[in-house]
Order: sequence, then C-alpha cells, then structure tokens
Amino acid sequence: MANKEYTLNIFDLLSRADRGEEAFYNFMLEDERKQFSPWLVQRWISSRKLQLVNEITNPLIGSLPHELCWKLFCAIGIPGTGRYKFPSTGGSSSSKSDIVLGLVAQHFNVSRRIAKTYLPILSKEQILEIADEEGLEKADLKKIKAKLG
Repeated sequence: MANKEYTLNIFDLLSRADRGEEAFYNFMLEDERKQFSPWLVQRWISSRKLQLVNEITNPLIGSLPHELCWKLFCAIGIPGTGRYKFPSTGGSSSSKSDIVLGLVAQHFNVSRRIAKTYLPILSKEQILEIADEEGLEKADLKKIKAKLG
C-alpha cells in the first residue's frame, strides 16, 4: 500500500478560517476537498473557541455539506487571537491543577505561565463560573470541584 500524501495543512486551514476566507474552499483541488474533515477542523477550533463551537457548530456539523461547514468556521473565526493547540482529552496524565490552569488560560486567552498568576486572584465561584461558560463536561467539572475543595 502506497503512503498517502496529504496536501492540506491544518494550521493553514485554521488561519484562513480565522481570517474569514470563505472563498478558499472553492479554490481547493479535488484531492484537498476529499482530505478536508469538518470534524477535525472543529476539534482544533474548539481548543480556542469552545463556547462558540458548542453553541454554533456542534448542532450543525453533521448535517451540512463540507462547503457550508467551511463557511461556518469562517464566520466564527477571530483573526490574530493566538495559537491553536490540539485539545487534550483530559486523560489520566493531566493532574487536577493542570485542568484548572488550562481552563483559566483558555478562558482568558493567555499562556499557562500568565494564567498561574490569575489563580490566586480568582475565587472558587469564579473558576466554576468560567468552567460553566467554557462548557466543560461533567467529568472535568467534578475534577475542578475536587481540586478547589
């Protein structure tokens, strides 16, 4: 079996979506369109825009053609808002404090180093409110509550 060569770059796609380049999909080659995965792009976008993804794209992603999914990603794009990081599934390797730190960093769109300086300022209630706003799953919410005591 020959190795498959991918021509799409996920970071290029994310950058174009953030800039609102809706016409880009029309200029993709046929092979690139076949490689385009709305589910994968959505997963990456959720690393910076979880609330938008939960409210806007999740209900629609499975029922829309790929071209309309691309336009939807462009509509929620926010240019120049930082780097994307593939979202962790929160497996056993991440400690409870890492979850709180990651949540605060994501919410305020800052690095983990800067988010560490926010933690002493934020109350337990504020952190739980942030978790709610970011749409955390029940399992992660339980971990945060346990960490906060």
